[in-house]
Amino acid sequence: MTAASVPRGVPLPRLPAGPLLEAIEARRLQRGTTLLALLGERGASAQGRARQEGTVTVRKVADLCGLLGVAPQAVYGDAYDQAASAPLPTRATRVPEVRLPAAPLLAAVKARCRPRAGEVDAWSPDQRPAVEEVLGTEPARRAYYRAEREGALTLRALERLCDAFGWHPRMLYGDAYDEAAFSGSPEDHDPWEGLAA
Repeated sequence: MTAASVPRGVPLPRLPAGPLLEAIEARRLQRGTTLLALLGERGASAQGRARQEGTVTVRKVADLCGLLGVAPQAVYGDAYDQAASAPLPTRATRVPEVRLPAAPLLAAVKARCRPRAGEVDAWSPDQRPAVEEVLGTEPARRAYYRAEREGALTLRALERLCDAFGWHPRMLYGDAYDEAAFSGSPEDHDPWEGLAA
């Protein structure tokens, strides 16, 4: 698998941005033109990100070198070939997302928010906010309704929803949250090692 064929979202090998930035500036001065005229809008944006981050992916090196009309090897030498031929992770090698039952979160949310139309609230028609008001953003609402529908949610969704309510997931899930959060770690891994007691 080459860097160009890697699916989006899979981390690519990176190279230091310095040599590429120097090559871009040298070509710009040689042609007596602006960065935008040399690279175009997308290329100039990629150059800016490389300058800001200090590194650049092998894919962006190839793209920008193509705009300059030079081979990536002319800029990076053997380092480019080594990075471009490095074994790449695939989506299939990623650890599957851990899911927890949604019931504790849903119960806590229902206790904190007023019922939706058609739901019966035995407590009182009080001033509690609606779920939609607390969650605010559309992605948060979708995550909540997905958890309600599927009966489970990912750690990432749990953490984001708890943040919306000002809770820590451990408040709702106790040790089950820690077990899920550290499920991909080696058995002898101590997440608290090195922290003051």
